Amino acid sequence: VVREAESYDLTLKFLDRGGKPVSAPLTEILGYSGTYWTTNLGDSEQIAKGVYRVRVPRGDYVVDTVMEDASGTSALVRPRLSLTGDTTVVFDARKAKPVGITAPQGAKMSDGQLNVAVGTGSGQHNSTLFWGTFENLRTATLGPAAPAGRLSTQLGGLWQKGSTTYHLLHNLPDRFPTGYRHTTRMNELALLKRNFGSSVAHRKGIVNVLWSG
Repeated sequence: VVREAESYDLTLKFLDRGGKPVSAPLTEILGYSGTYWTTNLGDSEQIAKGVYRVRVPRGDYVVDTVMEDASGTSALVRPRLSLTGDTTVVFDARKAKPVGITAPQGAKMSDGQLNVAVGTGSGQHNSTLFWGTFENLRTATLGPAAPAGRLSTQLGGLWQKGSTTYHLLHNLPDRFPTGYRHTTRMNELALLKRNFGSSVAHRKGIVNVLWSG
């Protein structure tokens, strides 16, 4: 006989931008301590349209979800969920607000990422919630703030204007944003010039940068 550790029912309800229930299997539940971690919700855990019930050990968690509908992608994060009894949490995409970063000189965005980091040091866990342009992306933070120093967000990507590529990155420590707007000025940037050549004739490629930390 294996006795269950102190655990409770966590009911998660998901509403799209129109306020209608929507399935949201791309939902992550990660403990700030302990080993509990799930990266998606199974069909067997969906007890009604857009309603999931999972059994989770007592503790403090971050819950994030990505919902898709005809109007775009909504990424929502509950930075801190203290589970001390049966709990219901609603993820309502109507609370999300647009994300937009403008590069100088009218450069057009070609790719982007929305990353969330949870934890510290070697125990840090990184998730990419979204990959693509930010045209139809909205974000929201729901509920209490995360413990200090335990959660951060990165928004960034590539913008192109002729032969110039803008690599823009915004670090948001201790928070996940409810929408984000920024117009980039030239005095915020550093200029890096590099010459590249193809190792194979008549081929084209792309140069990209990655970030960490």
